[in-house]
Amino acid sequence: MKSKFLILSVLALFLGCKSTPQQASPDEGLLIGEDSSNVKVMIRKIDEGEILWSGGYKLGTTASIQTGQHSVSIMCEFTFSWGTKLLPGTLDIDVKAGNTYQVSGKSSSDGEKCLVSANT
Repeated sequence: MKSKFLILSVLALFLGCKSTPQQASPDEGLLIGEDSSNVKVMIRKIDEGEILWSGGYKLGTTASIQTGQHSVSIMCEFTFSWGTKLLPGTLDIDVKAGNTYQVSGKSSSDGEKCLVSANT
């Protein structure tokens, strides 16, 4: 009986943690920042708006965004064997309604900023 309970508990935990892909609403766009072992692309703010804290003093990797031309402030966290490095970046984007944008970043050759790009 205990083994059945354990199996059901593990299954419930797995299903509870399984994430579903996020999609843009029909009237807005959605930005999804890369979150890999090498870089985490976080959305800081859109245009001159408020900083988009996701909880506490942490930036999130997703944000809904109105259609039209925007300048998005980005922070990229790069992970190295010796630690992490935060670099600022900017994404200039023309958002279309209903589109989801995958935002990626790479370090500039001088290591001073994050070069940001977005693909649908």
